[in-house]
Amino acid sequence: MSSALMVPLAVGLLVPSLAGARLAVRGPIAVAAAVPTTNWLDFTLIAENRIVTGPNLNLSGNFATWGAGGTLELGQNCFQLDDTPPPFVAADTLNLAGQASVANAFTNQITGNPTGEVRGTTQAESFPLALSLPTFPTAAVCNNCALNSSDVVVQPDDTITLSPGCYGELFARQNAAVFLQPGAYTFKEWDIQKFASVTANGPVQIHIRKKIDTEEGNFLGAASGDALDFQVWIGARTACQAGATTHSAIGKFSIAIGTFVAPTDDDFNFNKGVILMGTAVADQIDVRGQHEDRPPTPTPNLPTPTPQTTSTPHIDTTPTPTPAVTPTPNLPTPTPQTTSTPHIDTTPTPTPNGSPTPRPSNTPRKLPTPTPTQPFTPPTPTPIPSIIPPPTPTPTVAPRKHPWGKRSGLIDSLFPARTGSRIAPSMKRPLGVRR
Repeated sequence: MSSALMVPLAVGLLVPSLAGARLAVRGPIAVAAAVPTTNWLDFTLIAENRIVTGPNLNLSGNFATWGAGGTLELGQNCFQLDDTPPPFVAADTLNLAGQASVANAFTNQITGNPTGEVRGTTQAESFPLALSLPTFPTAAVCNNCALNSSDVVVQPDDTITLSPGCYGELFARQNAAVFLQPGAYTFKEWDIQKFASVTANGPVQIHIRKKIDTEEGNFLGAASGDALDFQVWIGARTACQAGATTHSAIGKFSIAIGTFVAPTDDDFNFNKGVILMGTAVADQIDVRGQHEDRPPTPTPNLPTPTPQTTSTPHIDTTPTPTPAVTPTPNLPTPTPQTTSTPHIDTTPTPTPNGSPTPRPSNTPRKLPTPTPTQPFTPPTPTPIPSIIPPPTPTPTVAPRKHPWGKRSGLIDSLFPARTGSRIAPSMKRPLGVRR
């Protein structure tokens, strides 16, 4: 089974759970039985003490909290997708939030909201689970060479290819591309900024003394698409860190194809919108969810990680013609005096009684100022509204459902193959299984 994180509701009958709370459990409740697989590569997430997933996620693959007293908490509307062989969750205590749904469960106690459900079988289990976890390479992770080696700084939009060896901090600035030749590497830590990528051109083993910290829209993984070609071992709070508090985080809307093993990290974060294809192991794992309603289909419509179309260009900078531009009546008003004012009607009108017409006095008579027939005012031109381009519609991003472990055309759109040594990932076989 390819392991992975990706939410559709199923309805079950309300029956008593193993703990006595009323949660939806569909199918028979069986007595103690062993989990179907103990191979760590058959799981998406493995934690010793606690796994928490955010709301509105589709979960693909198996999830286990293997320690005694461990908990697995599924957020509201989380849904474990069906698959072949049937997927399952395993934890001493399983906590289901409202409308959370898992396929099958190996647990000794179910708590949470009554609308949570187990759609298939629920079986008791002994903890700690006897999982075949990998041996952690402490000597390679804690190698002091990383403390004395130079940092690798990749400037924005630059590309660099590294050969196997020991380095200080890997600092990849925005849009930088780092390619790793096949082999073993040791780093002090990774700081990967927005849209930067780290791609292995062949099988690599990466030993990181402190932590991985990525920002947003990053790609970490093997060009082959095989999780075992990108093996990352992270020290976090191992002996070489002398109890230092360091936590790894994969930034939002990033894609990670590989195995990420940090057994002492008690807060390994997979932020909102991350797609993990492979397996992650830690002491505690926090998977951030979507904080919107779940869409009807689980297709993840992620934004292309180009620098966000920054807020619509200042459309208001286009000067809107002010009425002031309108020609004002200051235009020389055609002088009505120029129209010859022959007061023809001054001709004396004969008086009916024949009284003599009064002689005009020598004082020139003040002629009445003719009321100009509406002085000509040129029509005020209707201001033509400037054509303001409609604001670029902000794409409505449907809440994303993130398939952890499934091949998606999304990878090609998010991280188009670069010219040079980058090869587009191929997902022709299930991750975590060599054939």
